[in-house]
Amino acid sequence: MTEDVNQNENELFDDGGTTRNTETQQTKKTFNVKNYLNTRLGENEKERKIKIRVVLTEDIDGKKKFAIPVNIHSLKLTLNQNRQNMVAKGGYKSFICLNDQHVKEQFGKEGCPLCAKKNQIFAEANSVEDANERKAICKQAYSFDTKTSYIVRCIERGKESEGIKFWRFNKHDDGSGPFDIIKALWLAYNEAGINMFDYKKGVDLIITLSKAPKKNDSSTEKTAIKIIADVAPKPLGTDEEIDMWVNDPKDWKDMYRAKSFEYLSLIADDKTPVFDQDNKKWVPWKETNDKEQVEIEAAKELKEQTQQKPNTNVAVNDDEELPF
Repeated sequence: MTEDVNQNENELFDDGGTTRNTETQQTKKTFNVKNYLNTRLGENEKERKIKIRVVLTEDIDGKKKFAIPVNIHSLKLTLNQNRQNMVAKGGYKSFICLNDQHVKEQFGKEGCPLCAKKNQIFAEANSVEDANERKAICKQAYSFDTKTSYIVRCIERGKESEGIKFWRFNKHDDGSGPFDIIKALWLAYNEAGINMFDYKKGVDLIITLSKAPKKNDSSTEKTAIKIIADVAPKPLGTDEEIDMWVNDPKDWKDMYRAKSFEYLSLIADDKTPVFDQDNKKWVPWKETNDKEQVEIEAAKELKEQTQQKPNTNVAVNDDEELPF
């Protein structure tokens, strides 16, 4: 039987840690929409409630954590007909930074092309004398900067048969994001002698999704997320279910895969990567490419996948890329 959770705040909400050696997993996994917590409202949905139970994740430093912090690049891509299915509604696409400690050993041995692009643009800005022009170039460089995403393992109530699900959300620098809301709830319950994440005596989280007001007519519609803790403590499941879910081998790196150095090098130059089946490598898409011999990345992914200011417990979900 898996032991009950009993850890301190510094471990559960740690944003980093010393990396330990782990074996690289390279087995390709089949996409299954049931592996992801759907926090995106449908076109005709105005509000929806989800109830989940957090299942802690072991990070590469060997510590059990509420959420795994991952560095990502979020870029607005120039759209052409072959990029329409590749990006979120606003034209943005997120990529795991190859300098992130979780993927560096497998993907980032040559560094991260997107970080290199940022440094290259900053170097160009330093050679420009005009202040306004330099400011514009620096703004472009900052668009290649990284931000933190958190990945949480959980069980969705009412859909326990679907097993472990993964929930990804972005860090909010103003302290209003889901990470901060859940940490505040954990601290409040901890003061009352209740460990929210205890598998036998913890509590579920209730997530309310609603349409967030647009900032202006041209802005993309987002989803506001309100998070509260359920009132009554309850077990995560039966002893057998707890063992099965806590020890589930599904890896978040299979759910949110890092792209190769060659792929991201093309993205850094605002090109659309397509896979050349003959030469087995990523190449830039061109109007003249033979579409029968070059597999467009958007189609490839689909084939593989079959694929107001917030208050203290409301966040805005700005990471809506999964095709739910």
